[in-house]
Amino acid sequence: HLFDSRRMVNDLMYNAYDIYGSFFEDLYDRQDVKHLRPKHVEFDLDEAHRLLTEAGFKIDLDTGKMLMPNGEPFVIDMLINQKSSETFLAVYKNALLRLGIDMKITLVDFGAWMNKTGNLDYDVTNCAFSGSIFRDPGPMWHSRNKDTKMGVNRAGYANEKVDVLIDAMKEEFSFEKRNEMLREIDKMLTDDVP
Repeated sequence: HLFDSRRMVNDLMYNAYDIYGSFFEDLYDRQDVKHLRPKHVEFDLDEAHRLLTEAGFKIDLDTGKMLMPNGEPFVIDMLINQKSSETFLAVYKNALLRLGIDMKITLVDFGAWMNKTGNLDYDVTNCAFSGSIFRDPGPMWHSRNKDTKMGVNRAGYANEKVDVLIDAMKEEFSFEKRNEMLREIDKMLTDDVP
C-alpha cells in the first residue's frame, strides 16, 4: 500500500501506461471481463500503517522513525541496476518517509546485480523479465525454485496449489486450458501479494 503506482503513471509517465493488476495481464479482455482481473493494490498510507502496526512495527515518538518489532529502525535497502530507477523510487521513498521508514538505494552494474540477486543477497530490488511464447510460470513461481541460487524465484514464493497447477500445465497442450490454469495461478499470486 506504499507503492503509489498511479502517481508514477500520472506524474512521471504522463498516463502513457496502464496499471497492471496481474502477472499475466494479457489473459484478460480489458473491455468484457474486467471483473475477472485481480484487484490492483492501491496506495493507502493508513492501511499501510495499520498493517505495519498489526505486524509489531511502531513509531519512535522521539525520532518519528518506524521501528521494527526488534526495536531497530526500519530501513529498506533497495538494490537497483539502472540509474533511471531512482526517478520512480523517489515517489516510493517519499511515501516511506511519511511513515518514518528510510530507504537506502544501492546502484550496482547489471553483473553485480545478477550476482547479488542470484545469491539472494539483497533486501528489495526491482526488475523486469521477458517471457517466452509457450508460457512456463515454473521457474519464477514454483516452490521448488524458491531457494535456487541464480534462479528467478527471487521472492522465495511458495504455494502448494500453484505448484499443482504449474505441474499440470507441463502435460496440457491446449492453449485455452493452459490459459485457464494461468488465470487460476494469477489469482493466487495476486491474492498472496502482501
